[in-house]
Amino acid sequence: MNLLRVFPTNRSIKDSFSSQKNSFLTKSVTIDEFEKKAVRVKGKKEIDKDKRVLLLKEAADFKNFSKLKIKNDYLSFLKSSDFLLGFFDELALEKVDIEHINTKDTYAEYEEHLAILKELFEKYKSLLEKNEYYDRAILTKLYEINEAYIKRFDKIELYLDGYLSNFEMELFLKIAKIKKFYILFDATKFNKKMQDRFKESGIELKSGFRYLIDLSEKRVIEKEPFETAIKNIEIFFVNNKIEQIAYIKKKIYDFIKDGIKPENIVVILPDESFSSVLKDFDSENIFNFAMGFPFEESFLYSLVDAIYGYIDDANLENLYRMKRYFDDGFEEMKGTLSSLKSFDELLMFLENLADTRSVEFEERTIFKEELFKFERLKEVVSKYSLKEMLYLFLSRLKERKIDDNRGGKVTVMGVLESRLVAYEGVIVVDFNEDTVPKKSQKELFLSSSVRKKAGLPTSKDRENLQKYYYHKLLLRCKRGAICAVKSDTLKPSRFLDELHILDAKHENFSHKDIFGILTKKSSPPKRSKMGDIVLEYDFFKVDISATSLKTYLECKRKYYLKYIKKIGEFEIPSSKPDDRYIGIKLHEYLKKLYEKRDYFEDEKSLLYALKAVFEEDKKINTALKVQLDIWLDMLEGFAKNEIERFKQGYKVLYKEKSLRGVFEGFNIVGTVDRIDKKGDFLSLLDYKSGNINLATARTLEKSVDFQMEFYYLLSQDLGKANEIAFYDLKKGKIIEETLLHEKLEILKERFKELKEPRQNFSECEDMKACRYCPYVIVCGRDEDV
Repeated sequence: MNLLRVFPTNRSIKDSFSSQKNSFLTKSVTIDEFEKKAVRVKGKKEIDKDKRVLLLKEAADFKNFSKLKIKNDYLSFLKSSDFLLGFFDELALEKVDIEHINTKDTYAEYEEHLAILKELFEKYKSLLEKNEYYDRAILTKLYEINEAYIKRFDKIELYLDGYLSNFEMELFLKIAKIKKFYILFDATKFNKKMQDRFKESGIELKSGFRYLIDLSEKRVIEKEPFETAIKNIEIFFVNNKIEQIAYIKKKIYDFIKDGIKPENIVVILPDESFSSVLKDFDSENIFNFAMGFPFEESFLYSLVDAIYGYIDDANLENLYRMKRYFDDGFEEMKGTLSSLKSFDELLMFLENLADTRSVEFEERTIFKEELFKFERLKEVVSKYSLKEMLYLFLSRLKERKIDDNRGGKVTVMGVLESRLVAYEGVIVVDFNEDTVPKKSQKELFLSSSVRKKAGLPTSKDRENLQKYYYHKLLLRCKRGAICAVKSDTLKPSRFLDELHILDAKHENFSHKDIFGILTKKSSPPKRSKMGDIVLEYDFFKVDISATSLKTYLECKRKYYLKYIKKIGEFEIPSSKPDDRYIGIKLHEYLKKLYEKRDYFEDEKSLLYALKAVFEEDKKINTALKVQLDIWLDMLEGFAKNEIERFKQGYKVLYKEKSLRGVFEGFNIVGTVDRIDKKGDFLSLLDYKSGNINLATARTLEKSVDFQMEFYYLLSQDLGKANEIAFYDLKKGKIIEETLLHEKLEILKERFKELKEPRQNFSECEDMKACRYCPYVIVCGRDEDV
């Protein structure tokens, strides 16, 4: 007999094959594949997803559509198209017309909105017909049975583990008139919606029984009771989601210890995004992720996303990302990006990226597939900017998955993929109120009450279907484990009480033990200290700045690492500007302010010019712009003080003036933020946006910061400096160095240390300085502070 078996998923087909004893495997297909082959539409071809969205957008080009508050530009419309098309598809599958939807007891604009949706659908349907396309939304009115396919088989068996729409029921009833059609179905308290559907065809069913239904004759052939109570289930509550990973690993260990093979264990994730976290903790490579990995975790996606981020906002964080990917070719890449002017150039650029990078075959294939599909959208997409085109392409890539081919034996999947598959060991995590069952997102246009009246599945129906899947999964297993987070914000699902778990065992081992599984690892070898570093070093042959001298005086080891070994300090990239970066930008802007003129006549013109300098900087992000706008207000005191100085006769002579000189035989260097001139006298100024720490008689002997003294020494060839001071930008005040000459004497003593030809670059004694030092790990002091 030529039998065709129809299953919910490919995985359930594979599971059925593994249980077949004979060598001849029965012809089997998924229900989706069967439905596609069982129908045909003459003279039309099925539309693909991209063209479907484009036609729907074209159909939405009418006046009243704007009342739905959905923007009609492609970028915005793309995000809403899934809801619109999903709504039309659902109505078609349940064979419900929009005009038959009861609008009683709804909001004021409800009827008008439905009328707009109806108009949209009619226009969309006309465009489909005009272009000789069909889709799921109109298939139900156009299809005919593909008898040639159906007649290949003597008998068809459908293993139903879910729900059939009105259209599917109609389709199978028609097929049942051509060939014998049987349905195997388990009736439980969670799938009463499907039982009602059978009842509409004259087939009465009762919960708690397994049925073999002859759909051709509309009668029950076999009926046998089955146990609906779930046994051998352990329940455990954790404090947070991460602890669940430790619980998963412990239960896998327990199951294997009790004789269950790893390949017969499944981990169910109600929230499939948790798979990325679980993967990060899979150092043993024990998991096989059935849902695959998001393409956005791939190298090529990250590469294009880095480019998009840099184009969108060239902040420090995005700059570092670009440099990490392009290294020495960063400047060349900047030039390439600035030269991209058209859609075709962008496509060539992206294709070249994929061809020149060393990535897995599947990753490159997916990338190029999406590139090929993207090319077909040229007419619509080419009018957008480079940034917007990249955003659209990334959105497409984000929907793709990469198969997990690492070879792990324990399967990880969502509950839908588990339909009709029997596992000996089942572990379900995230069994919380917000995830089990997962709340439906399909009630955008119709409320549950309206849906019920119209005969459409309600949110309760969908939640019951999920409950059915969990119930059957746990019913089939030998041992099960359920884990939920129990905290102030997360509660275990109430569905636990509905599952009818007999003698559920609530595990009582400590959270400390369970969390220890995550943190348990071999202790790294203790790093040895660097020890003394004594070597010949000639300070007479190097340039000494106030900053490098300060580093030497605070910690000789830090000087050695920074200035001799040339180990640079690494800044952690961040979009949030810190005080140091804001100070750098203020220095930059004040330099530009005085590049075209050396004084201002009034506060208003100075602040206006300063604001213009701020606005010229196109590379600042929103966070920095907010900070700088605040600073613009704070600089009013600075502007007032500037005008008073200019009225006294001061004018700006130099900005960021680099100077060289000799002191005590050493080469000293420095850059003065600003030098003003009044007659024959000079004013040396150092801008400060933060705190100013002046030496006092009590702290004088411990001084390590000699910036003002360096300014004084370096300016000797320029003229006489009658003012050497800090410029407090916040307060708009000049604060002079009070103990200049006393500090010059101490500076001479400090330089005597540098004359020693043999230097001991020892660590500093005060370990408080190590706490925020970038070299603390290199020194081996990170465990001590």
